[in-house]
Amino acid sequence: MMQNIDILKNIENYTEEMTISQVIAFFERNRIYFTKTMIQNYVRVSVLSPLHNKRYYKKEHLCQLVMINELKDIYSLEEIRACFDSYTSVEDAYNEYIKLYKNALDGFENTKNKLAFMAISSAALKKYRGER
Repeated sequence: MMQNIDILKNIENYTEEMTISQVIAFFERNRIYFTKTMIQNYVRVSVLSPLHNKRYYKKEHLCQLVMINELKDIYSLEEIRACFDSYTSVEDAYNEYIKLYKNALDGFENTKNKLAFMAISSAALKKYRGER
């Protein structure tokens, strides 16, 4: 999960246009793997926005690919497209995704802390009672 936070920061600062090979290399550096065929299929079925000048990928495409990568194991491409279509812009969808993602991480951290506290409390209680 933490690798996604790193890639999200990289995308937020990205301003240049990329070819498909550069997009694939960008994601590979972040240990997320797409093939040309996958990306071209996302464009063909309109899950990924049309390309700039029919060749170039921009920041919005990178944002969509991050979201697609997370959602494709759970939802069909049609469901992902419907989700994207429910927002007025890619930026709105991406901002909502970031908000939900950060909330999930915070929830995970809170749960982890509660479980650690419960484990420590349980061990202390057993020690107090003389149990093993």
